[in-house]
Amino acid sequence: MLSAMTHVGAGNVAFVEEYIRHEGLSLVGSDVGGECSRKIRFYPKTGRVQLRRIGYMRNETVRTREAAYMKQLEQPSYGGAELF
Repeated sequence: MLSAMTHVGAGNVAFVEEYIRHEGLSLVGSDVGGECSRKIRFYPKTGRVQLRRIGYMRNETVRTREAAYMKQLEQPSYGGAELF
């Protein structure tokens, strides 16, 4: 999403592929890489998976929100704390 997080997706893919191999599971399909985000729903009882690609406009919204959140994290937070 952000330039500072460019390798997160590739790392996630590598982790899942290794996990599948390690557990002796069969990979029957995949949809990875590219520019779009994906929303995945998994139903463990049936094994059913739903995948929806999220388009560019939503990606831009996510980028804007993530950038604002990162900026917020840079600001010190002075909330009340009760020590006991």
